[in-house]
Amino acid sequence: MRLSNRIVATALAAVMAVSMLTACGGSNGGGNPENPDSKPGVTDPEKPGDGKDDNKGDDKKDDQKDDSDHKTEGKVDLSNVDFSQLPNLSTQNGRPLAMANSYSTQSAEVRYGDKYTAYMNVTNLKDGSVTYEKSVSLKGNFYVEAKTKNGTTTTLYLDGYVYTLFPQKNVALKYIGNADPGLSSAKLVSITNMVYGKQIVDGKEYYAEKMQLNLKDKKGSFVQISTYCYDAQGRLAYSFDESQGSSSKVEYIGDILPTADESLFKIPSGYKIYTEDYNDNGLIIRDENGNDVTQTFYD
Repeated sequence: MRLSNRIVATALAAVMAVSMLTACGGSNGGGNPENPDSKPGVTDPEKPGDGKDDNKGDDKKDDQKDDSDHKTEGKVDLSNVDFSQLPNLSTQNGRPLAMANSYSTQSAEVRYGDKYTAYMNVTNLKDGSVTYEKSVSLKGNFYVEAKTKNGTTTTLYLDGYVYTLFPQKNVALKYIGNADPGLSSAKLVSITNMVYGKQIVDGKEYYAEKMQLNLKDKKGSFVQISTYCYDAQGRLAYSFDESQGSSSKVEYIGDILPTADESLFKIPSGYKIYTEDYNDNGLIIRDENGNDVTQTFYD
């Protein structure tokens, strides 16, 4: 089964939901920098909105400032969130929040580090299709196993290359050279316009942070608007992504585990590596000897 651009885009969106949190982790890592034993995302006496130390110290970088004219809120303590006082992000823009003060940036690095395993249901909000995914990250590489009604697709994002595994053929299809830019991972340039509030998902309220991810891939720069929703225990429960005309809802099944099976991050023994490229005539698939097998590969 061929991995379509739509499946790849959905897989990347699911991966971004977690990987972007890790990528934007603040220098403090998590918790209260003055009390290293505190829980990720939990500060000592200060409550959201106090803003006492927002402009204090040299560790506040320019890219952590909010673009809003309003003063950003203080560090978020999920143990003391008053939902009745939070704006609903479904209908409003939310309250400005500095990136370094967000729960996402406080907790991500401590909670996941450089590896994680997550299970999720990804719903394409345009057509309603649902993909069940297992997503694993290890030191910047990704393994994504996606199941739809049409079958299962396994993809490796390994050392800068994208491989699709075909167990029935014992082949790993590697995208190279002029491969479709939509198959390449986007790079995070910056995060702006971060706000917080509450998000109601399936009738339940969650603490939520919404932000603009400024990204760049082979096609150029683009924007993704992402919203991350946390439960009362501070676990990521849902995320929503809107980018380039597509939108998705990601439901995380259980907690995201700070572990990764290292055996997943290699091409299986006995597999042949084919390549997929694009030129003026379109798609070209070549076998390990360089022969063009485009017409017969998906038979």
